[in-house]
Amino acid sequence: MSKSKYRKSTVVVIERQLLNSLTFIQLPGTAAKVLFWFLTRRQYVSDKGKGSKEWTNYNNGEIVFSYPEAEEKFKLTRPRFKRAIDNLIKFGFIDINHHGGGMAKDMTTYYISDRWRDYGTPD
Repeated sequence: MSKSKYRKSTVVVIERQLLNSLTFIQLPGTAAKVLFWFLTRRQYVSDKGKGSKEWTNYNNGEIVFSYPEAEEKFKLTRPRFKRAIDNLIKFGFIDINHHGGGMAKDMTTYYISDRWRDYGTPD
């Protein structure tokens, strides 16, 4: 394991509550796969130092997932990837932190959100 204080893990942690939620079950098409690929981009830092089992996501709001990467690495067309992003925002799984401008090499950055917990409620 790296001696860095930041942990890049090969493990993706997904809350059981998320997997069993009606919101997740209602996600259309490719959106669930794209959500999992977003979750793999989270990076964690130890809260209490070496040996601690408590970790905090330190790059939330700085997560990048570009259209070219979706096309090349995951073979998703631009319209399909856009629909997945739109659905993840609509259902409350991600939020846009910064709208990038593709021509200026300014990347859109995203937050992993907990708004999915309130999906379908007045909140």
